[in-house]
Amino acid sequence: MRQFYFAEGGYLRYESNYHHCKDNENYQLLQTDIAQQTLKVVDRSFRAFFNLIKAANERLYRFEQIRMPRYLNKEGYFPLIIPRIIVKDGYFNIPMSRKFKAEYGEVKIPFPERLIDKNLKEVRVIPRYDARFFEVEFITEVESQPAKKTDKALAIDIGLNNLATCVSNTGSSFILDGRKLKSINQWYKTRKCTYYSH
Repeated sequence: MRQFYFAEGGYLRYESNYHHCKDNENYQLLQTDIAQQTLKVVDRSFRAFFNLIKAANERLYRFEQIRMPRYLNKEGYFPLIIPRIIVKDGYFNIPMSRKFKAEYGEVKIPFPERLIDKNLKEVRVIPRYDARFFEVEFITEVESQPAKKTDKALAIDIGLNNLATCVSNTGSSFILDGRKLKSINQWYKTRKCTYYSH
């Protein structure tokens, strides 16, 4: 899509881009659903880029703030977006092409029991720290709950040692101690540095 923009100065739609990319080596290593989701993410990014240009032409946005979507680094990693999964014995397999599976084998991920009855929209596998480990996000759909109207309000002042100092318009107040969270955060950062250095 980026090359098309440089060559033609226009927007290459997802439907057209699919026919260009389906014979690509990287596309064929992915399972079809995941490869199509990757193309859709790129399509959304470019649609947003062109919408910003349109807004700038109507003087609703500044041109200097607009950045074209960039290429992924050559050694970079992109999230896998899986639109549907099959859960078996508490696990689901990461869908992959036959070629990739033959070379690297299957990958199974445990499925959280609390999500068994939920309406699952997609699963995202996000690489962290040069793919040294991965985070898995389960995206579910729930019906929105209407907000209850009230004449009460709470003001929150965020801090460090005191995580939050809160006072309401009814006169009550309380303080959330932040020292425990600060300690956990310090431990987390130490562990992160350890993982990143190996």
